[in-house]
Amino acid sequence: MIDIEGAEKVTIYNNESLFFECETLPEHFVVIGGGPIGCEMAQAFQRLGSQVYVINRGARLLSQEPENVSRILQDRFEAEGIAVYNQAEVKAFGEGSARIVMKGKGDIELPCSAALLAIGRVVNTRNLGLENAGISLTERGRIKVDTYLRTSNRRVYAVGDAAGSYMFSHGAEKMVRQLWNNLLIPFSRKKNTQEDLSWVTFTDPQVAHFGLTQKQMDKQGIPYYRQDQTMESDDRAIIQEYKYGHLSVWMRPYKDVGSRTVLSGSMIAPQAGELIQELELAKHARVPIGKITERVYPYPVATRINQKTLRGVMSQGYSEWKKRLARFAFRLKN
Repeated sequence: MIDIEGAEKVTIYNNESLFFECETLPEHFVVIGGGPIGCEMAQAFQRLGSQVYVINRGARLLSQEPENVSRILQDRFEAEGIAVYNQAEVKAFGEGSARIVMKGKGDIELPCSAALLAIGRVVNTRNLGLENAGISLTERGRIKVDTYLRTSNRRVYAVGDAAGSYMFSHGAEKMVRQLWNNLLIPFSRKKNTQEDLSWVTFTDPQVAHFGLTQKQMDKQGIPYYRQDQTMESDDRAIIQEYKYGHLSVWMRPYKDVGSRTVLSGSMIAPQAGELIQELELAKHARVPIGKITERVYPYPVATRINQKTLRGVMSQGYSEWKKRLARFAFRLKN
């Protein structure tokens, strides 16, 4: 929660109270925050009948995703009538209104029946007496853990939101599995890393990502090759009207193109969370991209876009002399 002048003049929800206390559909709904929860709830309430305004302090929606994904999602939102204000803040509420300050553009006033605070979560470690157990906290008040989820007290571990590294329900599931493995098979311990994490923002279209982000790979000095693929000419996307869809795949830049393996992936499409699972499995199993390009997919399943993207990589591995030889062979046959 944050303090905003005049907050007592309007009903303000957070992601928990919204589901239990919102009994009347707000006519004008101000969503503060452009992250996953803010985006999901903004679209849900717009489709239920509210006029939704997204007030986002950042430069774009879903700042953890690639820039093109943020742009596509905002375009889809605005096509539905959702008003998105980036680099903006709610400075004050009035009776039925909200005053918005926009960077470099001054103030505007929007109608406001209710507001949703979707600016993130903080770990609440106050009054737990952790210091009595020798458990240290970070500067942000989170429980300090090492790469094996062990706290400063070597007999105490922290998993899930308490560990503070990423706050997903399936992230907690991943940590629990890892911790059981490390406790029962200590000679084969696994480190906690975002490298094997995935997430989905359940808007329409969905936004899905697995593995490290490009920014994280750059920071860690991990070499990669990136392949981008639009869905403008994909038959399934044309039929189901999501030609705006986009897929990016990061892979190891081996010289032998067919032996490259997937590092990360990002997709925006109506069923991106499902479509991208094949690539995530390929990453975990270290399947060379050449194996995927050799598969025969039933036409026109949506996952053919994964193969099309990787075939685009393979085509770049064909040397000029191979292309000339193929053209020569084709002419001989005809």
